[in-house]
Amino acid sequence: MITRRMGVLLVVAWLAVGCASAAARAPAAPPAAAPPAGAASAPGGMGESASARPAAPPLDPPQLVRVSYTQSAGEVPLYIGVEHGYFTELGLEVELVRTPGSADSIVLITAGQLEVAGLLITPAFYNAVARDVGVRMVADRGSNVGSQSSFHLAVRADLLQHQPWTGYQNLRGLKVALPQRGSMAEYYLERMLQRGGLQLSDVEIVAPLTFPDMAAAFANRGIDAALYLEPWATQQEEEGVIKRVVSVSDVAPGSHTAALVYGDVFARNTQAARNFMVGWLRSVRHVTDVYAGYRDFQDILTALKKYTALKDDELIRKMPPTRMNPEGYLDPEKLAEYQDWFASRGLVPQKADIAKVYDPSFAEYANAVLGPYRPDARPSGG
Repeated sequence: MITRRMGVLLVVAWLAVGCASAAARAPAAPPAAAPPAGAASAPGGMGESASARPAAPPLDPPQLVRVSYTQSAGEVPLYIGVEHGYFTELGLEVELVRTPGSADSIVLITAGQLEVAGLLITPAFYNAVARDVGVRMVADRGSNVGSQSSFHLAVRADLLQHQPWTGYQNLRGLKVALPQRGSMAEYYLERMLQRGGLQLSDVEIVAPLTFPDMAAAFANRGIDAALYLEPWATQQEEEGVIKRVVSVSDVAPGSHTAALVYGDVFARNTQAARNFMVGWLRSVRHVTDVYAGYRDFQDILTALKKYTALKDDELIRKMPPTRMNPEGYLDPEKLAEYQDWFASRGLVPQKADIAKVYDPSFAEYANAVLGPYRPDARPSGG
């Protein structure tokens, strides 16, 4: 039976996963801290002064930038950027446009009703690029960093009492829920099954199932396992309903799950698009600093409680974050691998040119302004 506490959470929109990764161009060192609040050209380079780097000129007059959001915890850099004025300082008036999920966002961005969106990596994006409808990935929006991920394989706790988890072979015969067939979740599940010497036919897949519906199904014992996200995983583990047995990073280290996407018209408005990336990466670095202990966690609490249905401080603190590359880069080889996987299942009839899928030039500009990402030595405020 769903608890009152869970009831609040079931209205939360799809969490864009955190699955999280060090992209091929990400720094080898552990994530480091954001530049301090202030000018976009704030210090942050490895031994270089701010004056040695280019500045991002604020737009005058300011420009409106419509950005999709789903009230997801994974969108916290966007909320931080708005709350801390990182976009405003650069002459950008960010308007948050509420959308149900990635499928709706990609329709709006291709129709010119959004400038920026955070999208799950799905066949729909590759198909849109192949049709030349004017979208491009520009930065990481959720990846696996090392062993860290907010996307887990979860199994009902009562089942584990009878058969403790010993490996992926334990999935045989279970009902496994996925948010969507032919998605990155199925990509991860397939890898898990292969690790256990199994095939997709060895499990009963229940899909599509939204994460709130998975929570209800777990509570009612309608499913045995799921590729599961936050905050539901943390809450139901606290309640003894499920147990997170393994992170998806175990089978897909360094994988990307979501990307920041620009509409082509906005991307061609070069300085606005560049400035947005500067503000975005400052925000990502800010969030990374918080989870590294260099900034006050109250920043996360304030942002999530204002922009999402999450109101429980304790739950927010326990949730693993959605990790993102603080320098923004995606790995083109991985993007090509995902497209190949989708195509092998008939979900991408015509492959898109990866050079058109992913444009790293905006992240390159932002990193030139901000400098390389390095740890912030300031003591934590909380």
